[in-house]
Amino acid sequence: MKLVVPLFLLFPLAALNQDSYIPDTSVNTISLMYGKSFEKKLSEYKLPDYYEADHPPKLELINDDKTQKFTVFHCYGGGKNDICTFRIEYRRKSDSLPFYGVKMTDKNFRTDRGIQLGITLETFKTKIGTTNYKSQTKKGVTKITIDLNDFKNDKFLQAYNMPTYLAEYYFKNGRLIIFEFGFPTP
Repeated sequence: MKLVVPLFLLFPLAALNQDSYIPDTSVNTISLMYGKSFEKKLSEYKLPDYYEADHPPKLELINDDKTQKFTVFHCYGGGKNDICTFRIEYRRKSDSLPFYGVKMTDKNFRTDRGIQLGITLETFKTKIGTTNYKSQTKKGVTKITIDLNDFKNDKFLQAYNMPTYLAEYYFKNGRLIIFEFGFPTP
């Protein structure tokens, strides 16, 4: 019998030998680059088929009280239901439900590190696990960027066989209002 183990389960073992940041890889049990986690959580849905556009196919998930939107982006060239990027943001009351939208029973969207909309910048800094980030403030919005791009020396990138990992967090009035993370598509 052959044992198949998803990469995200092997990664913590590979990371023990490095001193660097260990990125978030899941939101509400849906994991990056592991289509089976998407299928388990949302078995009745699938990501839209590929089409010509300036972004990969996506599916928008709406929380129980319709205040948050969780967008999952399919990876070009990835496996069935493999997701390469997550984006979580507040929904405006005027927003209609998207064509490819799914209403979920989840109350909010939370990463495996406990990052979620509304947390303070100070709380975020204690949860994120690194001080190696870029910070920029423009028009009252602070953007925190974490960019991993040293494939040769980064065991996390090697475990996923991806050239880069990018995470961007936006804070307004000291609270997280939007965040996006994953493996950007070219």
